[in-house]
Amino acid sequence: MDLSDSVISDDYFFIFGFSALLSRELIDENFYIVDVETTSYAQVTDSVCQGRKIFAFISNDVDYYALQHLENVTLIDRRSPVKEVLSCLLVNNSRFNYHVKYKLSARENEVLTCMQQGLDTQQIGWASEAGGTAGGGEKPELSYYVTNIGELRQAIEESGDRPKRIWIGGLIDASGGVPYLNRQDQSRRGRIFIGSNTTLMGIDENARFVESALIIQDVSNVIIHNIYIENPVDVDPQFEEGDGWNAEWDGLSIIRAQHVWVSNVTFSDGRFTMDMYKTVDGWKYVQHDGSLDIKRASDYVTVSHCVFTLHDKTILIGHSDNNDEEDAGKLRVTFHDNLFTRVVQRTPRVRFGNVHLFNNVFDNDVADPIYKYQYSFGIGKDSRTLSELNVFNVKGQTVACRLFKGFGGEYLSDSGSVFNDTTADLNACGFNTTSVVRPPYDYFPQWDLTPEFVDAVRRSAGNMLDYRVMV
Repeated sequence: MDLSDSVISDDYFFIFGFSALLSRELIDENFYIVDVETTSYAQVTDSVCQGRKIFAFISNDVDYYALQHLENVTLIDRRSPVKEVLSCLLVNNSRFNYHVKYKLSARENEVLTCMQQGLDTQQIGWASEAGGTAGGGEKPELSYYVTNIGELRQAIEESGDRPKRIWIGGLIDASGGVPYLNRQDQSRRGRIFIGSNTTLMGIDENARFVESALIIQDVSNVIIHNIYIENPVDVDPQFEEGDGWNAEWDGLSIIRAQHVWVSNVTFSDGRFTMDMYKTVDGWKYVQHDGSLDIKRASDYVTVSHCVFTLHDKTILIGHSDNNDEEDAGKLRVTFHDNLFTRVVQRTPRVRFGNVHLFNNVFDNDVADPIYKYQYSFGIGKDSRTLSELNVFNVKGQTVACRLFKGFGGEYLSDSGSVFNDTTADLNACGFNTTSVVRPPYDYFPQWDLTPEFVDAVRRSAGNMLDYRVMV
C-alpha cells in the first residue's frame, strides 16, 4: 500500500492553514501525539488512549498496518515537510490542543514549536509564490506593543521599512475620540499607512480598529493577522449624478502592493449598520464603501480564515475597467477558509484578476432584514475565477447560478462546491470554464464538505486567537 494514501485520506481531519495558536490554558488531553520510532506498537492501544484522537508519526507500511486498527487514528508520514504535517493536524475549537503521551523526537518537537508560534510564514496561496510573504519575519529586527493610535503611528514612523512585528493590544481609534469634521479631516487623520516588512498582529480578540482606514500602498511583504476592523463611516459622502451618495473609505485597502497575507481578520460594519443610513435629497445617504479593496496592480495576496459580515459592497479586486494597462497579469489573489455571512454582494467582485477560492463558507439570506443577499462572485472584465469546494448556504435562493453575476467577464470554473446542501453544476451558468487554470502553488483542500467541516470553518475564522501568553 502506498504510504501517502494513509497520510491524506482520513475523513475527519480538517485543513485550515497555520494561523492557530496553541494557547497554554487550552492544552488538554483530547489528543495523543505518538512517535513510533520512540514508542512500541504495544504501548499504543485503544485502552491506553481511551477514545481520544491519536496522531501517529509513521515511517513505513509496517507502521501503517500495525496501527490502522486503532479508533480515531490519523497516520502522518514523519518524512513530510513540517508545513504538510501542520496541515494535517486537527483543529479543535479553532486551536491546536495536544497531550504529549510519549517522548517525541526532535522532528515532532519542531512541529509543536511551529504550532506554538501560531503564525506559519509558509502560507498557502498566491502570497506564498515568488519568494513568499514573511512580514516582519520569525525574528524581526523590531517589536512593538501598542494600545492606542498615537503609539501605533509612532511605531510605524520609527520602523520605516525595517522588519518589525507590531502587536495591537487594545482599541485603535484613528480619530482619537475626536469626530471628523469633513472629508479632508477624515483623510488627514483617519488613514493608517502600513509599511513594508510588517507583521501587524492583534494580541487577542480585543485588538480592534474603529474610525480607521488601513492602507497598504506601494509596499511589499505585509501580514495582517488577528484583528477586528470596523468598516469606517464616511462623514462626508459625495453625490454622483444618477448614482446617489457614495462613500470613500474602505476597512483595508491594498494598492500597488505585493506579497500581502490577511489572516484571521474580522471585517464588519459593527456599530453602524446600513439600516441606519438616512435619506438626503431623496437618495440613501450611503456612508460605507468596501471592507477590502485590492487594486492598482497589487499582486501575490492571500486572504484566509477571515470573517466578512454585515456589509454591502464587500470585496473589490480591480477598481476600473479602464485600468488594464496597470492591472493585466496582476491581481493574483487566493481566498480560503473564510466565512462570509450576512453580506450583500462582491465576495469578491473581480476585474482583470486571477482569483482562486476554496473551502470558503457563505451563509446569507435573500430576505435578511438589513443585508439582503444579491450575489457572491462578480465576474468582471478579463478576470479569471477558480472556485473549488466552497459551501454556499443562501436562504430563499433556489437558482444556483444566481450566486454569480456577470459584469462583462466570461471566465469562471467551479468544482466540488455545494449549494444549499446539494451538489450543483455551477459550470452550467454560461461562463467559459476551459480557460481558467489551476494556480502553481501547492494547497490542501478539504474534499468532504461535511456539516462538521463547515462548523469548524465558522469557528476558526476571524479575530479569535489569544497571544497573551507569548508577549
